[in-house]
Amino acid sequence: MNNDSDILLFQNIVKGQREAFDALFRRYYQPLCRFANFFINDADDAEESVQMAFITLWENRADIVISRSLKAYMYQMVRNNALMLLRKTTTRKQYEQQFLTIQEADLPIEKGLTDEEINNFVLKGLTVLPEKCRMIFTLSRYDGLTYDEIAGYLGVSPKTVENQMGIAFQKLREFLLPVWKKVLVLLGVLIFGSIS
Repeated sequence: MNNDSDILLFQNIVKGQREAFDALFRRYYQPLCRFANFFINDADDAEESVQMAFITLWENRADIVISRSLKAYMYQMVRNNALMLLRKTTTRKQYEQQFLTIQEADLPIEKGLTDEEINNFVLKGLTVLPEKCRMIFTLSRYDGLTYDEIAGYLGVSPKTVENQMGIAFQKLREFLLPVWKKVLVLLGVLIFGSIS
């Protein structure tokens, strides 16, 4: 299919025509999944990154401006989604491994604390952060954004984001001192998914 055909489809998608969206989906879904799999090497995550791209396209169709080609735009979105999922998966695995290591160590300071109790400590700890600090921490740890992405989103410098993250960790460290070591690891696990 040529670029003119894609442009016509996109124009109809902007008008809200589901048939055009379905046609685009059928045209690119499988090739995009194969493309995403090069980055993630996991079929389920590859499909998720493609589905996220199509959902974004549909939900934001009225605001999207295609400067090159619709095909290139879709591939760029899928690439970004795949890399984001890869970062989250990698980080989650690191936290889970650290959590298992700490569980095996059975440090005396952590005895008697359940994961639910530690989770409550974390949630209370987040409430002590200043609003801007809490927002930056949440965008970084819960939404998986890089410092540069957060800086662009909030209209501040990456150095400001870095400084705010340092403040967040310092305040959380002070608040969570009694269970800090285990909380740090559990916090990562809670952010990137529950432990199975």
